[in-house]
Amino acid sequence: MKTSAMSTYHCAWPSSILSVPPSSPCGPINETNPVVPCCAQGDSCLSNNICAYNTHSDGGGSGYYSAGCSNGGFSDADSRSVCASRCADTGLPDITYDSLDGFWKCCGGNYNERDCQSPTNESFIAPAPSSLVTYWVVGSSTTSSTPPTSITTSTTTAAAPSNSETQISDATHSALSVGAEVAIGVCAGVGSLVLLAGIFILLRRRHRRTKRNQHVAQSVEYQESTPNMPHELYTPADKPQELPPDARISLHELH
Repeated sequence: MKTSAMSTYHCAWPSSILSVPPSSPCGPINETNPVVPCCAQGDSCLSNNICAYNTHSDGGGSGYYSAGCSNGGFSDADSRSVCASRCADTGLPDITYDSLDGFWKCCGGNYNERDCQSPTNESFIAPAPSSLVTYWVVGSSTTSSTPPTSITTSTTTAAAPSNSETQISDATHSALSVGAEVAIGVCAGVGSLVLLAGIFILLRRRHRRTKRNQHVAQSVEYQESTPNMPHELYTPADKPQELPPDARISLHELH
C-alpha cells in the first residue's frame, strides 16, 4: 500500500501476472474517481485500460500492455467498472493488436522472453492503437483529459453517451435535417423552373412550325384553284387593198 499526494493506492494486476514495473495511478484518486487504472512510472495511460511504453521496454514486447488497478483488486463493483482483468492465464500483461481480425491479444512467452509475434487465444475488443487516446502520463502533475469511465473487455462493454453528447448529436442531426430540407426545396424549385422553361420553348417551336406549315398549305391550295388562262395572240386587221394606179386612171376617164 502506497500513499501519495493524490490518495492511498495499491496498484496491482491479476494475481497470475508475476511481475510488473513500479507503477502509479493514471490520474488523481478522489471521491469522483475512487478507482483508476495503473501503468508503470513514465508510461502513458491510454483509453480502454491500455498502457504504452515510454521509459522502458521489454524484449519481445509490442509496446503495449494491459493496465493494472489502483485498489489492488478486480472483484468489487468499483474495480469491475473501471479496471479490466486480462491475460490472467498468460502471466504477462503484454498485449498486441492483430490488424487482420481487429482484436487485441495477450502475448505469448514468459516474463524473461516475451513473444508477441505468437499471441495466445485470449483476446478482447478495443480500438486500434492509432485510435487510442492518451489521457495521462504516469508521474506527471497534469492531465490532458479526464480518465475514461468505462472499459472494453472481451465481452465488449461500451459506455453510454452522456445527456450532453446526446443533445449535441440531436441538435447536429436537426441542423443537418433542416439544411437538407432547404437544399432539396431549392433544387426542386430550380428544377421546376428549368422544366417549365423547356416546355415553353418546345411549345413555342411547335406553334411556329404549325403556322409555317399552314401558310405553305394555303399557298399550294391557291395555286391549284387558279385556272391557267390561254394567252390570245394579237393579229392586226388586214389593211384594205388599194387599186393599182392603172385602175384609178381608168375610172377617172370613165367619168
